[in-house]
Amino acid sequence: MKSILLAFIYFIYFSRGEDADKFLFGQFPSDFRWGASTAAYQIEGGWNADGKGPNIWDYYVQQPGHIADHSTGDIACDSYRKYREDVQLLKKLGVNTYRFSISWARILPTGSQTTNPGGIQYYKNLIAELKDNGIEPFVTLYHNDLPEQLQRYGGWLNPRIVTDFANFAKICFQEFGNDVKNWITINEPWGTAALGYGKAMGAPGVWGPGTNTYIAGHNLIKAHVAAYRLYQNEFKTSQGGQVGITLNCNWFEPKDPKSGLDVAAQERGIEFLLGWFANAILVNGDYPQIMKDLILNKTHQLSPGQPSRLPTFTEPEKADNKDSADFLGLNFYSSWLVTSKVQECNPPTYDCDSDTVTVPDTTYYGQAAPSGLRKMLNWIKKKYNNINVYITENGASDTTGTIQDEYRIGYMRNYTNEALKAITLDSCNLKGYMVWSLMDNFEWTSGFSVKYGLYHVDFTNPDRPRSAKSSVTFYKKLIADNGYSAGYNMEGGRSSGTVPFEDQFDIYYGDFPTDFKWGVKSFIYKNFQKSWKPEDGELLKTLGVKQYQMALFWESIFSDGTKASYNKTAMEYYKNVISELKKNNIEPVVVLYSGRTPLALGVNPWLSTSTIDHFVDYADICFKNLGDMVKMWITFEDPLYTASEVNGEHKDTYPYINGRNLLLAHARVYKLYTDSYKATQKGKVGIEIDFAWAEPSKPQESRNVELAERYMQMRNGWFASPIFGTGDYPEIMKHQMEFVNRFQKLENSRLPELTSADQQLIKGSSDFLKVKYIETVLLDGFKVVRKPYNITNDRMVETSFDPSWLSTGVSRVKVAPFAIRKTLNWIKNEYKNPPVYVISGIYDTNGTIHDDHRIHYYRTYINNVLKATNLDGCNVKGFSAYLHLDGYDETNRIFRKSGLYRINVSGRRVPKSSANWYALLTHDNGFKPGYNSMGGRGTAPAYTTQFLYDTFPKDFIFSVATAATQIEGAWDEDGKGKSIWDVFAEGGNCKDGATPKKACDSYHRYKEDVQMVKDLGVQAYRFSIAWTRIMPDGTMASKNQKGIDYYNNLINELIANGIKPMVTIYHWDLPQALQNHGGWLNESIIQKYQDYAGLLFSLYGDRVDTWITLNEPWVFTYKGYGGGSFAPGIKDSPGVYPYIVAHNAIRAHAAAYHQYHDVYKGSGKIGITLNIDWQEPKDSENADDVQASDWALQTFLGWFAHPIYVNGDYPEYMKTRIAAVSAQQGLSKSRLPEFTPDEMRVISGSSDFFGLNSYSTNLVEKQDPLKAGKEKPSYMNDRGISSGFDPSWENTGSDWLKPVPYGLRKILNWIKNHYGNPEILITENGVSDNTGDLDDSFRTRYIGNYVNEVLKAIKFDNVNVIGYTLWSLMDNFEWARGYSEKFGLYNAGPQSPKREPKSSATYYAALIKDHGFVKDALTDLHPASEETELSSLKFPDKFSWGSSVVGYGESPEMRDLFGQSNSTVDLMIQAKSLTHGEFSAYGIDDLIDMQKFIKINATHAYMSLKWSMILPNITADQVNKDGVDYVKSLLSELSEKEGYAIDPIVSLYWWNLPADLETKYGGWLNESTIDLFVDYARICFKNFGHEVKYWITFDEPADAALNAYERGVYYPLKTKSTDELYRAVHNIIKAHVRVYHMYQREFKHEQKGSVGIALNGDWFEPYNNYDPADYQAALRAREFQFGWIGDPLLKRGDYPKTMKERIGSRLPIFSPEEQELNKGAYDFIGLAHYAVYKVQGIKDSGEDTSFDSDRMGKIMKNDYNSENYKPWYIRRSLQEVKKRFGKVPIFISGNSISDSYDRIEYIKASVNSILEAIRIDGCDVKGYTYSPLVDGTIWKRYMYKHQGLYQLAGKYSFKRPKAAASYMRLLASNNGFPPVQENTKTTKVMEPSIICVSRSASPTMHFNFTFVFTVIFVLIIDCL
Repeated sequence: MKSILLAFIYFIYFSRGEDADKFLFGQFPSDFRWGASTAAYQIEGGWNADGKGPNIWDYYVQQPGHIADHSTGDIACDSYRKYREDVQLLKKLGVNTYRFSISWARILPTGSQTTNPGGIQYYKNLIAELKDNGIEPFVTLYHNDLPEQLQRYGGWLNPRIVTDFANFAKICFQEFGNDVKNWITINEPWGTAALGYGKAMGAPGVWGPGTNTYIAGHNLIKAHVAAYRLYQNEFKTSQGGQVGITLNCNWFEPKDPKSGLDVAAQERGIEFLLGWFANAILVNGDYPQIMKDLILNKTHQLSPGQPSRLPTFTEPEKADNKDSADFLGLNFYSSWLVTSKVQECNPPTYDCDSDTVTVPDTTYYGQAAPSGLRKMLNWIKKKYNNINVYITENGASDTTGTIQDEYRIGYMRNYTNEALKAITLDSCNLKGYMVWSLMDNFEWTSGFSVKYGLYHVDFTNPDRPRSAKSSVTFYKKLIADNGYSAGYNMEGGRSSGTVPFEDQFDIYYGDFPTDFKWGVKSFIYKNFQKSWKPEDGELLKTLGVKQYQMALFWESIFSDGTKASYNKTAMEYYKNVISELKKNNIEPVVVLYSGRTPLALGVNPWLSTSTIDHFVDYADICFKNLGDMVKMWITFEDPLYTASEVNGEHKDTYPYINGRNLLLAHARVYKLYTDSYKATQKGKVGIEIDFAWAEPSKPQESRNVELAERYMQMRNGWFASPIFGTGDYPEIMKHQMEFVNRFQKLENSRLPELTSADQQLIKGSSDFLKVKYIETVLLDGFKVVRKPYNITNDRMVETSFDPSWLSTGVSRVKVAPFAIRKTLNWIKNEYKNPPVYVISGIYDTNGTIHDDHRIHYYRTYINNVLKATNLDGCNVKGFSAYLHLDGYDETNRIFRKSGLYRINVSGRRVPKSSANWYALLTHDNGFKPGYNSMGGRGTAPAYTTQFLYDTFPKDFIFSVATAATQIEGAWDEDGKGKSIWDVFAEGGNCKDGATPKKACDSYHRYKEDVQMVKDLGVQAYRFSIAWTRIMPDGTMASKNQKGIDYYNNLINELIANGIKPMVTIYHWDLPQALQNHGGWLNESIIQKYQDYAGLLFSLYGDRVDTWITLNEPWVFTYKGYGGGSFAPGIKDSPGVYPYIVAHNAIRAHAAAYHQYHDVYKGSGKIGITLNIDWQEPKDSENADDVQASDWALQTFLGWFAHPIYVNGDYPEYMKTRIAAVSAQQGLSKSRLPEFTPDEMRVISGSSDFFGLNSYSTNLVEKQDPLKAGKEKPSYMNDRGISSGFDPSWENTGSDWLKPVPYGLRKILNWIKNHYGNPEILITENGVSDNTGDLDDSFRTRYIGNYVNEVLKAIKFDNVNVIGYTLWSLMDNFEWARGYSEKFGLYNAGPQSPKREPKSSATYYAALIKDHGFVKDALTDLHPASEETELSSLKFPDKFSWGSSVVGYGESPEMRDLFGQSNSTVDLMIQAKSLTHGEFSAYGIDDLIDMQKFIKINATHAYMSLKWSMILPNITADQVNKDGVDYVKSLLSELSEKEGYAIDPIVSLYWWNLPADLETKYGGWLNESTIDLFVDYARICFKNFGHEVKYWITFDEPADAALNAYERGVYYPLKTKSTDELYRAVHNIIKAHVRVYHMYQREFKHEQKGSVGIALNGDWFEPYNNYDPADYQAALRAREFQFGWIGDPLLKRGDYPKTMKERIGSRLPIFSPEEQELNKGAYDFIGLAHYAVYKVQGIKDSGEDTSFDSDRMGKIMKNDYNSENYKPWYIRRSLQEVKKRFGKVPIFISGNSISDSYDRIEYIKASVNSILEAIRIDGCDVKGYTYSPLVDGTIWKRYMYKHQGLYQLAGKYSFKRPKAAASYMRLLASNNGFPPVQENTKTTKVMEPSIICVSRSASPTMHFNFTFVFTVIFVLIIDCL
């Protein structure tokens, strides 16, 4: 049986296909059987025709309620009459197999004894018809249609059925066996046994799911075996056929693959479904052992000592069963997630016996279902010794029968591809595939409402006509190809398989073949000198092209067109040009004819065959003179254009004559070359044809596709088909021209015939095809044009352009890159993949130098050529750009500005941007990711302007940085010595006289620093160690223990808080004592530094695994010893000292590196941090500026990086440049020192990662090349560049820092390209300001945009970035700028003793928490508006609208009337000294309230029951009949009235426990309450379950318990009893789970309801948005809010990890078995959302056990006020549920606001946010409940609140509608926001009266009242 659900499960997924990378292209085995399936009862009809007897379905369908659409199979598809038509359908499909079943009752009307000749003859006729059409019958003996007579004797429950079936089989073998070679005994015995004889879900409708099921299954196996043995013994030898059985199975995927229980459940599920029958037939003759054991155990649990409900086989039967199938038929449709769940069912059922349950998870269905088939086949292969398998059924259903069944194509494509993988990759023995079904048919209990067919059947038409669906075309192609070939292999540019990178603008990165030819094309000129200059050879070399396409001018060589007028001078000129090309290694591609015929040959010269002779002569002279140099010849460019150019009349006829002669001319020239020149010249001759693509506007309509094919055959195929195809015109063209001729009433065709001799000459007359691709059209449909008759109108098609296609300089040419790929595929498929060279380009009229539009064109078109080449297998050999130069097109007599170069007035060639881009492309020979070329350029970098929403790799590290001098202070405490910065600052060299003496005082406040770091959530903290604090004078002799202790304490504190220390050894603070001896100018510094580093390794290496040797050596090298602006302030020799310092620093770094690894055996990583800002060319199109960019980078970053990461030496440019400048300055030796060979070996590779500090971007250009040599030696002049900024760039607090985010991505790419893609650790990046404001949104933008560029570099450019470090943790001493520039996330410094977080701190914490960027989260710099207007959209069709009433506030009169006992609500009222009148709730004491639901057009009513009303004495012993009847009366009020019914959603429990249960037994603290609650629920299900389909077990239990045990608000009115709080909720969860499973076992089958739980979904925000501690507290609050109940039920079976870690042993524990039961124990959830609360982070005291302390967050605003009411936050709550738990079905169970606010605006905002959550976020929200219906008391404060849709006019008085009641009715009536009606100046929402319009009224009906008047009117009427 097939589940109706299948199509809906897969619809979304299969419409888009699986991931392209996983799709397998290839062929099925040559003997693979392709077929289609049907079954007798489902298609034949003729239920009593020609002697047929009744079967069980003939009777079953007559009984009311059995068939969904009340149909029958009496006629079905009428195939009994129309079988010949069916066979023709099969033939059109191309199948070689047809699987059908034989109707038992048609052969044996009573099931036994007398045969029916009419029936036998029918099947003989059918089989003969199949055989005559080359189709093999694959026959099923039994397909669910047992003769009714046999059922009267028990059917499959009676053992005699085995004999009857064998007799039936024998008749079939005898009558049909000579023609049938493949037999299936029984189809899906599981369906017969489990559904027909178990659940009564189909004929014969017998109930007995735990007993009859197994008896029927037993007899089915024996019947199969009897038939198999019969065939083997009596027929096998003579007939030679094979016999098998078809079993159905779904793939069962374990919900948790790591769970042994779930994996075992998977195996049990398959064994119970497939193994039940297969094990006996294919393995050992018996049932699977696990099945036998489980059923026996469950039998004994209910009936100790009784035999198993599973029958047993005798030993002889087992022997007979074993190996009783030649093949296995498999019906496979779906996959399911399963989990293990122990089930105890009484009475027993087959479903319960396996202890395996399916899990509703649409995400899984959507993503992994097709792969289930492959997994299933592999399971069968392993389990059943790789038996031959036929997929006998597989297909997808719908309920519409749509002809455009694209989803079915997707389904079949993905499933058949999984089958191909199973055969090709897994060696599964799969022999055939048969789709279900050939046509729509009678789908058993679904009748005709569900449709699986490839052909649509109109069941409303008595003749039952069949119509092909789109899936027919797909399946036909699949069968014809016997598999999947890459690319677009179907007409209309469609594919039977998937097409990777199908989006035309989605860049595919890859290389063209190594022999790919890049080229350009020039125009034809009468005087070739116009288009060629000697310097053009160099330009072509710069472009990187290998081919240059040039046209010869016929008239220049033969002035009158004949050989008698040969011009040798012209020929010599062409020889010279070609010789120049050859000298430059450019291959000439020479065109003989480019559209210009010598004038002397007359008007319309191609009408004459003599022109052919002259053209051959012209070609001959060209071959003879130029052929030794030219290896590629093109006979004609664009023959279509030449053929259509007709002067004068006869444009209907002449083009076709021209075309014929052009074909013959081409063919004769090709033959000439082949016969006379090819052997010696070794060249090739081809033709260039102008191709166009016609895209069907309706690709799913076959007629539209056919017209598109006609267009292309008559345009492209006119010349291509004769040459590359058959030698003749395309058949479509010939047929169309015959039709046109008849239409014109012509005697002779206008299309001249190609004789057989012509065809022989033309066919194959080309060595290659040059494809000129320019034009794309949209094929709209058929068009009849009577006049004028011409080649365009002859096609009889209507074309247009898609408005989304970009325009060009020519109106008929649009930009549609996808079309070139489809065209190349079309050529491949049509002409057997000939060698193709593509030429394409874009026309424009402006000729701008910065032609980005042309780059876009080439990028997208050429990339689609690459896709066609590499992904689709098209034989593309080269690409030429059209054109080389702007110029005059003499052929078309217009000036073209389509070149890569512009020609200025002096004739100089000026490269456009496209020329530079094209040169990059040819150099790369394809598309490389990122910025891979000099100057930060690339052929196709991705996401250059868009913001990327994605996450970083899992092991990516986020960090924050500081440095010792900048934050520690304590400059002279505890033995610290002076550093160069202490001295430099004391000298007044820092701004405002600042010094680092105190700085941020971190020496004393390091624990506060660590807490800030922890609040951010970073994984690492980068800090530096002060050399002078460890060694005051810089030497080992001065080692300072107190300094050592400080860093020990800091490191330990970090580790204790889970933060990784990342240590910088040297951050510019050289001991002054060493500077006194020259510092870094003195070579001795290397050893001193090595001693210092070694001490650190020995002291801290056991805890520190990431070391940075030097921070930014460029800064202290140049600024400290060159420019003098930094300590030590030396500026005497800026052209010498910096090089000496750098030389020593590099050697010191290398020494420390080797010391760490070789001496101290460090197991961590050690590297260096280098600083560089991106150097952007001032003009990216200027070659000098581009080179300047590279010089700037090499002389800055390369100065240090090249020796360390490349070869141990300085960059070549730097060495050459400085040597040259030194010589110009009169120096005998370069100022740049040299490394010795030994030093180079030590330095090269001396870093485990690349530390990068980058902040900004500079614009650079080349400096005057003579400047440096004329001036005093200077490092800055040595670089050869000058730099600056773009004035448009934003300013910051530092004059050197400009935010240019893309610069960081470019520098990361540059490092990757130059240094072998090392691990890059970004060790600093940040931005400054001068104010220190806490609201630093500019810094948030900077962080977000820069980090986003890092993410792009990782995701798109494959840069190996391993971490990001933000500078800085806090404002600090910024070197020479003192405290004026502030980079911190926290405000700090000498004037800021309090560390205060800025808004950027919260942003960075969120970024770390999300590990990337999440749409509409805090990290999103471009979030959607909180209130996106979606008023034009509707809610899903079955969305439900309602309100709520609850049952805990009855009046005393009502309470006395129903005899209920007290509840905890009564106890609470007494304790609070309230009265029941004050506490009167929402009105279930008034039956009229139920009518209020009708008035607001509600589709559901949310109501609660009261335990003490149903069971006054707590237990189930005494059910209160009055209470039960009262509830029934309420439910009756909701049943169908006034034309519609309201669905009740019923809550069992709303914190209203029976009073005695609380006071005497402890309520929810006592586990016995669980059992009592289960009993109570069972009573409710029994009494109300037939009316109630949605049950809520508990309503907001965690929130209620919190108020009862922590806040003292609910009874038992306790405070800070968190241990009891956790126990109570634990028991409530267990009670819910018990009730859920009880309903599934005992009531689900019959009542078909759903059980869920309602959660509170209030939202939590940080109290201080700037404080990460508050941000983290809000995250924890959400974790507790949503995860406390949600995680155990909806996710993992257990509490959230955060709760378990925080609460520890005080949180009760679920056992492993309980966890398994918890998981998935819901059908839906309710979610109530009322308010938003602010949370402040609090520290863990270790003693406080309050709930706030447990979650380390204090609610700062707890009363309802405007701060709390932010209705759009309901979307955040829904997003949170989806993010945590997946796509869970949700009812909004509560949402309201008091009369103090605008309720309508609140509802509107809430509903709009819910609609956003559905439409934008994909949340599965099923309904909205405004709570309450009527004003009443609000639980949380026991205060009477006016929050209802109706108000009470007084105690027990009338309930009057408020305006919001009308608005709710409006929403429900429109299923969303109503349409707006525009008046002249204002737009008003017209709303129907809530009492004047019935629910059946049209939702578009409106009354012309303003809203206010409507509401007043309603209030008056309702009160009356």
